[in-house]
Amino acid sequence: MLIAPERWRSRLHPRRGGTPGTPITLDAGASKAVAQAVDDARDEIAQTLRDPGTAPMLAAAARAHLGGDPDPCGAAVLSLVTAGESVWAREHRQHVEAWAFRHGIAFAACALADRWGLEASRTGELRDGRRNKIVRPPTRTSAVS
Repeated sequence: MLIAPERWRSRLHPRRGGTPGTPITLDAGASKAVAQAVDDARDEIAQTLRDPGTAPMLAAAARAHLGGDPDPCGAAVLSLVTAGESVWAREHRQHVEAWAFRHGIAFAACALADRWGLEASRTGELRDGRRNKIVRPPTRTSAVS
């Protein structure tokens, strides 16, 4: 049996029956920051959801989430529009913490999994000299058949 040194605790991933890691605390301010980011991006969100290049099921999920019906896929779409592409960015961490704080860890896990299965690009309709951002499932194909 391996007994991990105490100084390793902060690096441990908790496992059932194993040595507990350090307690995880959620940033209570993350929900407010995400709500503000969504509010600030209302126009871009509306254009993204209206654009024919955005997958209709993703637009519907985002509209449901915006309308007060918690939807992990909709939350993922909104995070992609408001926080950008990099899932490692600080803004995405705020989204995950806000999801966990408001809807629970299962919702946050589902939304994050959905987020990893989406991509965004500025290939939508041209509006005011700039292309709309669109959201869709990845277009990449697997090299493994």
